[in-house]
This record gives sequence, structure tokens and C-alpha cells, in this order.
Amino acid sequence: MKSFNASLLREKFTISDPKHADREDLATIAVSNRMVVDLTNPQSKSHERYIIRGQNMHTVVRMAAYIIDEYETGGPIAARGFFNWQKAWEEVLTDHEYRYNPERWFAIYHNGKRIFEELGKDVHPFLDMIEKCDFSNKQTYDYAVPMAQELLKQAGKPIDLKYDSNVALNIVVEKNEARVGVILRGSSKTTTFNFLGRPRLPKEPLDIALCLNTAALFLEGIQLAFTVGMNEQKLKIGIIARQTDEHMQARAEKDRLEMLQDEIGNLGTVLDIHYRPERPDLLKLAAKAEAKARTIIVPPDEEGEWVT
Repeated sequence: MKSFNASLLREKFTISDPKHADREDLATIAVSNRMVVDLTNPQSKSHERYIIRGQNMHTVVRMAAYIIDEYETGGPIAARGFFNWQKAWEEVLTDHEYRYNPERWFAIYHNGKRIFEELGKDVHPFLDMIEKCDFSNKQTYDYAVPMAQELLKQAGKPIDLKYDSNVALNIVVEKNEARVGVILRGSSKTTTFNFLGRPRLPKEPLDIALCLNTAALFLEGIQLAFTVGMNEQKLKIGIIARQTDEHMQARAEKDRLEMLQDEIGNLGTVLDIHYRPERPDLLKLAAKAEAKARTIIVPPDEEGEWVT
């Protein structure tokens, strides 16, 4: 593919009984990260569209990269009749996430139908309905939300629906270069940076999957840096006890962060990459998170209660 455009969308659906729309404690909440992968081949005029949803942003983006790489190396996926999505998932899912994130969930949609989900992990049924509505209407994705609400009303199951969304990642590929913007919104600050990726050699085609995997490194690393920084403070004041499972996970997360930092440092060997502003330093971000944690997580008071 010579061109590619996509965005990663963070979504929150708050579903309530109209009689209790003001009772947040009674609402059902569906949270998801969503990315659309449009695959086109001008020569064969083929077009495939996959929707990826999941708990974690970086995993969604890594699956998008996997699908694009598979399409570019092996051709159209749907036309094959069978594709081993389980194998694809096993290659995308990192050992760290498999071991330390039992709450994860993941799903892939094609033509409005869910064609894959991780075994034993529940996908909220409202997300299935949203994808069905999106596929069946000819308007933009935003129309799928009120459409789903109207269909439920017609079926005698009216709901009050609040929808919030924001973009976490944009990628635009054209003229053999990728422009990528990463936007991570925290409780007190929004972290934003951009990078431009080109092939190392002038006549070499751009590896779009590599650019997406690069974005996934930053999405995972920036979020993990915050967790590592907070955990360092919790370890120091005893909220996390030494030699416990929680301590072992904190150590694994720090090791994972250092590995991501090394991978980011090696990107220049496989991609001509330019950052604006400068490239994020994950270890420095973790140190800043720890400094912030010292102001909001303090040792217990005289009665033994933790103060935050």
C-alpha cells in the first residue's frame, strides 16, 4: 500500500435505564480502544476493512500492524477463506501482558461481525451492536451510536446513552513517509508528540507495519512509565510489600520499561525517524511520575491510615 490513514480512538459508553439516568452507580460502562484498518490495492481493486477493539491501546495498534504486514506480504486476507486469527493473536500478545494483565480482552470485526475474540475473555455485547450498526449504515461512524440507541428503543429496550471519545493516535502515510501523532491524556496532563518515519534507503518502500509498531512502543512505554514511577514510591513507603506477588509484578514492569527504552533507542537502525518535540525518554518519564507520586502518596498517619 502506498498510502494509509488511521486513528486510534479511546471510547467510553455509559448505558443507563432512562428512569435512572442520573444514577451513575446503576449505569453499565463499556470502555474500548478502537482502530479501523482499511486495506486497499489499486492494482487489483481489492478492499478489506477490519475493526480492532481491545482493552489496551498498544495491543490494538500491534494487531493493526500485523494485519497490514500480512496483507502486504500475502495478499488479501478475507479471500483466503480461512485465516488463523488465534495464531495472529498469540504473536501480537506480549509475554508481559499475558502474565500480568488477566483482565485483558480483545476483538476483531469484519463486515459488522465479530470474527475473533480471545477465548475466555468477555467482549461487551453493546460493542458488537455498534459495529453492526456502523457496517449497515452509509454514514460516518458517529451515526452508529444513535442508531444503536434507536434500535434498542424500537425493540422495547430504551436506554440513556452517554458517549465520550478522544483520539490517542493518528497515522498518515503518503509519498513514502509516515506522519504519526501520539496523544495520551492523563488526569492532569496531556502528553503529545509526533514523529516522521521514512525508509533508511531512498528507494526502499516504507514499512507501514514498522511505523505502527513504533507507535505501539511509545503508547505502551509512556503509560507504563507512569505505573513504574508510582510503584517506586509505593515500594519505598511500604504500600507494596517486598517479596510479594505485587512486588514481583512491579519489578517485571520496570524490566519491561527498560526493554522498551532499548527498543526505542534502536529504532534508528531500521527507520529514518525524526521527532517533534524530542524523543520521549521513558526512564525520565518514570522518574517524573515517581516525583509526582511523592506529593500524593505519603506514609501512613498516626492511626495507620494511608494518606493520598
